[in-house]
Amino acid sequence: MLFEIKIYMYRKIISQFISLLFLLLINFASKANSIQTYDFPSIWRTHPFYIGLSLGYGSTDWSQLVAKGTPMEIPLLAVSTPISAGDRGFLYGFVAGYELQPHFAIELNYTRFPNTTVVFDPDFYTIKPIVSMRSFTYAYNLVGKFMAQLGESGFRGFANAGASFTHRNDLLVKGAHICPTFGVGINYVFIKRIMLEMGFQYYAGYGKAVINPGVNYVPFLYALTLKLAYRF
Repeated sequence: MLFEIKIYMYRKIISQFISLLFLLLINFASKANSIQTYDFPSIWRTHPFYIGLSLGYGSTDWSQLVAKGTPMEIPLLAVSTPISAGDRGFLYGFVAGYELQPHFAIELNYTRFPNTTVVFDPDFYTIKPIVSMRSFTYAYNLVGKFMAQLGESGFRGFANAGASFTHRNDLLVKGAHICPTFGVGINYVFIKRIMLEMGFQYYAGYGKAVINPGVNYVPFLYALTLKLAYRF
């Protein structure tokens, strides 16, 4: 029940974010006539390849595995689940892309997510003799990026979808899993070769309903990023 409530909350947050972004895009589009004319398609064709850096804030969502319940239930759950996990923090990465045509690009991203400190109950956790561990997560994703110029301005709204190769490395597991990913955002090109982008990216994870879910868990990832790229 708690897991279903959490999934509902995340879906609601994502829905609100997308709705807000959509309203912002409409606002930019409505003001396009008052913005200086921007010969954007010619810039796309002249400098289609871009490479850059990304910074932002994200979550590995380890907290959904933390034991929750009544004082009577916690000791039973703590046999196989963490009792605490700090799963949010700053992230960084790299991006490279190529615009095949004015409104479509192929993009490759590497993102290093915040390290997560996972704590187990030393009196109850019996799967492995672990009290605390640091879990490291990073992901590669390859996406198709669909873009729309907003009027005659330099702003573009975009949506992307593709696959991610998510890696997890800690004392319990060293492995990876291929998962779907999607994102939305807005970007702007200025000085003809510099592109600034803000977006939200979601990476689906993986898990099983087993006695020790931490062994099978591949984090569900959320990222708000700001990217700065140079166009060639």
